[in-house]
Amino acid sequence: MSRFLAPAVAMLVACSTGLTPLLTEEEDTGIPPVGPDDTGIGEPIDTADTADANLDPVADAGQDQTGTVGDVIQLDGSASFDPDGDEVGFLWEMMAKPASSNSTLINFRRADPEFYADRGGTYTVQLIVDDGLLTATDEVDVVIEAPNDVPVADAGPDQAVSMGDTVQLNGDLSYDPDGGTLSYQWTLTSQPTSATASLTAANSPLPRFTAAVAGTYVAELVVNDGTFDSAPDTVRVVAQSDDDGDCLTCTAAARQELHRRLTLGNAASGPGLVLLPLLVFFWQRKID
Repeated sequence: MSRFLAPAVAMLVACSTGLTPLLTEEEDTGIPPVGPDDTGIGEPIDTADTADANLDPVADAGQDQTGTVGDVIQLDGSASFDPDGDEVGFLWEMMAKPASSNSTLINFRRADPEFYADRGGTYTVQLIVDDGLLTATDEVDVVIEAPNDVPVADAGPDQAVSMGDTVQLNGDLSYDPDGGTLSYQWTLTSQPTSATASLTAANSPLPRFTAAVAGTYVAELVVNDGTFDSAPDTVRVVAQSDDDGDCLTCTAAARQELHRRLTLGNAASGPGLVLLPLLVFFWQRKID
């Protein structure tokens, strides 16, 4: 049997018996093989080369901000985006705020919400963006400063004391409108010519000095809240000597004596007015 006839006979035998004929490498029929195709040729959809194309969105809550109590704070998340070009949704949340603050976010599902800064301190706000499948977050801090009003000094009421007394000054009614802690600075700006008084505890609300010489002493108080000095406030202290008191007493007694002795006419006018200084002089000598 020739070499060309043998394969044909073998095929006929295989077909008659129900067996699948075996083809040699040289007998390729030209039908494409079945299986994965990484070449990009032969399959309508190349599943081996297909990847998940949805990327995470990017959240941008904007730059940190500062402000003062009473400001309306505008946030800005418009720089957020999706790398795939999908539209992103916004959700803002207040994560932290000062104690006793009642502030809330307005329009918190927009790119540009706002809130009212009702207390001093730090507000932390979180932005969440999503592209329908994935989400991303970012935070922004807003530091709010309370307005600082100038403190008020109160040096207390004027005083009258006796010469030699220890004088207690009182600045306790000084105050800071913001409730801050005050520091105190007292100064004796004026005192009698021969006096050498000095303040004890001049940096406290309750300083002291000794009025060793009769006359007028002026003390000035300035308070500070840590930032601002107050306008100065002053208190006058008048120290009187015992002689001043005796003179007032002797003048009253002299008037009574003059009225007793001059019984004719108006003792307080005419000759009485002439005699009054002499009577006061001699009465004072009598007391001494």
